[in-house]
Parts: sequence; structure tokens; C-alpha cells
Amino acid sequence: MHRKRTVFRLPVEIFPFPSTVPSLAAAPPRSLRLTGLNGKDYRIIIPGGVILLKTTTKLFKALSDETRLRILKMLEARPLCVCEIQHVLKGSQPNVSHHLKTLSEAGLVESKKDGLWIDYRLSDKPATPLHAAALSLVKKSLDGEQVIKKDRTLVKSVNRIEITLRK
Repeated sequence: MHRKRTVFRLPVEIFPFPSTVPSLAAAPPRSLRLTGLNGKDYRIIIPGGVILLKTTTKLFKALSDETRLRILKMLEARPLCVCEIQHVLKGSQPNVSHHLKTLSEAGLVESKKDGLWIDYRLSDKPATPLHAAALSLVKKSLDGEQVIKKDRTLVKSVNRIEITLRK
């Protein structure tokens, strides 16, 4: 009771949800759960569990900017809100928010509401092995850079309440 469709030029199989997905001898497939226009839930299976080109592109785009790498290194120390990151980078709030959005869309950063603030932290569960490898590489590199050392020192002393009271 499933039909084949081509979505974004990728062959996929669509199964009514919940359903028994055919077992595959290879690695488990990558799947998405979507609600159709008719209100029914569907699970979309992408054969072979491939990492999509768009996902990989977003990851490398996020890693290709010095400011975003600095933010990732700051988030190694502890979760930070936008105003704390802004204080360390000495940048504007919209600019910092844009960088965090890019990192979040790439699957490298997660956010959690904490009262008035939204805390950002490194992703606990990377979306793919490539994401896990990228985060591991970032964690193991750049520690000798002067700007990273300076950022780390500032992150230890930055306090969101003091920042808010100054404004």
C-alpha cells in the first residue's frame, strides 16, 4: 500500500504512517514524518540513508565563517545567550542572531528558552556522522589562536544580567 514518487529528483518511497517499513539489509534509511494536505501522516524514506547535498552545504557554509567558528568555540565553555555572545564579539544583535540562525539551521547549535533569554549551546545529538565529525574537529582545533583565547577569557566573566543593566 505504498507508492513511489520523485521529490526533488530523489526517488523516495511514501508509506502511510504508522506503517511497517520494509526492512533493509544495509544501513537504516533516513526518513521524515510529514502531514499531508489531506491530514494523514506519512513517513518518507530516502533509500540508503544518504546525507542530502543541501544538508552538507549548510554545514560547510556554517563552518566557513570566522565569526561562526568563534561562536562555536565560545559555546564549548557553556551555553550563552545572544547578548553574552554579542558582548564578547562586540557585534550587533542582528548580526549575532543571524550567525546563530545559520549555525542552528546547519544542525550545529541548539537553543532553549530560559526565562527572558534563549540559551544557545552545541548540539548534543548531531544530525549525521558528518556533523559529529565537524563538531569534534572544531572542539580539537583553534585553541592556540589569540582571538579564541581572548574570547574564552571573556566568556568566563560575562554575565547577562550585568549586560542587561548597562543598557
